[in-house]
Amino acid sequence: MTAFIHPPALIRRIAGGIFALGLLAGCAAPMDEPTYPELRFNTQPPIRLNVAQVNITQSYVSSNADPHVEQLFPDPPAKAAAQWAHDRLQPAGADGTLTYEIIDASALDAKLPRSTGLSSLTTVDQTDRFDLSLTIKVSAVSGDSLHRASADVTVTRSQTINEKTTEAERDGVWYDMTKQAMDELDAKLTAQINDHLAWFRQTTN
Repeated sequence: MTAFIHPPALIRRIAGGIFALGLLAGCAAPMDEPTYPELRFNTQPPIRLNVAQVNITQSYVSSNADPHVEQLFPDPPAKAAAQWAHDRLQPAGADGTLTYEIIDASALDAKLPRSTGLSSLTTVDQTDRFDLSLTIKVSAVSGDSLHRASADVTVTRSQTINEKTTEAERDGVWYDMTKQAMDELDAKLTAQINDHLAWFRQTTN
């Protein structure tokens, strides 16, 4: 004989099954969020300077509002730029001061035009272009003020993402942009200090 289930009882059974599935889904292990190592520059020898003090300053202040996105980067450009100075610049003199100033550390999100009409059904659009800019100025003065020198470096990076890019992939793009910019900044700053601040360079212990 076929058992008849009264509608309210059937609804309760269905609801119970959905609830049980929800519990199982809640117990499933969440996907691991990607992590990014802090950008460091201490694998290279320090730049020894004939000054007693290195001051790291930041005149750039992010608005933390659209179109600025640098504050969302896994390793924000300003933080990476300051870390470079901590890792690479070593005061080794009796007097004098070197100032390392972060003038720009911005990343802007430019929204790109989207396809319309029938082409939008078959086209994977590039939706955003990220423009990263880093500008650093270094200036030094000897203790007796007889020697002064300065140099500045700017590096930029631009990268687009498409409408299928996930948030995790976007974060990876941001991290790679910062790393590539800092690698270039490292090379250019080292060369500029060696060239324009030669008097302040110590090549021996």
